[in-house]
Amino acid sequence: MTAVARMEFVNLPHGLSTGTGGAIYDDASVAQTALATEVGSVMLRTKDAFLRSITLFKEEQGRPPTEWSIVIKDGPMQKKRTKKRGILLDSIGGCISLSQFKIGDSINQINGKKLGSSYNAERATELLHRSYEEDGCLYISVGNETGADNLVHATIIKPKPNMTYEEMGMTVWIWGVLCIKEISKQSIFACTVLKDTDHIISVNDISCKDMQPAEFAHVIEQLPMEIQIVVKRGKPRWFGGFH
Repeated sequence: MTAVARMEFVNLPHGLSTGTGGAIYDDASVAQTALATEVGSVMLRTKDAFLRSITLFKEEQGRPPTEWSIVIKDGPMQKKRTKKRGILLDSIGGCISLSQFKIGDSINQINGKKLGSSYNAERATELLHRSYEEDGCLYISVGNETGADNLVHATIIKPKPNMTYEEMGMTVWIWGVLCIKEISKQSIFACTVLKDTDHIISVNDISCKDMQPAEFAHVIEQLPMEIQIVVKRGKPRWFGGFH
C-alpha cells in the first residue's frame, strides 16, 4: 500500500515540479557560476552524501505559499526480523525537487522525530502534515547507503528571498578551513542535518575551499530561493561514529 502526503498549490512554477531540468535550472546554473566568479571561487560537483535533508517553511501573511508534494511508501519486508522495514520516497514535486533527494531514499526523520519500527507510510504521512501545520516548517532527512560516509547535504528553502545573513542565524568562521561556528535556535538552519564544527565544502555547487566568512555570507544572501550546503563531518577514532 502506498500512502500519500501531498500539498499542492495552483501557482506551482513551470519547470519546478520534476527537478529534471528546464529553464529555471539553466538560469540558476548561470547565476551560480557568475556568483562563484564574483567571490573568486569555482563551481564544484561533490559526491553523493550519505545523509541529506530539506527544510521548508509554511507561508505567512505577505509571503507567497511554498509549493511542495511528496509521495511515500512502505519499503519491502526484510528477511531479518531485527532489521526494520523502511519508509521510502516514491515521488517528489515542487520545491522538494530542488533537494538532492532521490526516489527510493529511506526517510530517517521528520521534524526531528526518528521513524522507528512502529512507523509505516500511513503514520509517517500523518506526521508530515501535522509537523508542517503545527511547527510552521517541514524538515525531512533521508539516508543514502551508497553515498560518501563523511558528506552531509542540506537544502533550505529560504522563507524570504531577501533575508540578510544575520537574519538567517548561522555563523561561520575559519577554523583551519571554513566551518560552521554556531547555529542559533531561531535560525533557518536549526532544523537541518547541519551541526556546529561541520567543515563546509560547497554552497550551491560553489566551492568553499578558499572562501572567507564574508564571502560565504554574500553568497547565501544573493541566493533567491534554495540554499544547498555540503559539509564534511569527521569520525572520532575511538568509536567510529559521527559527531
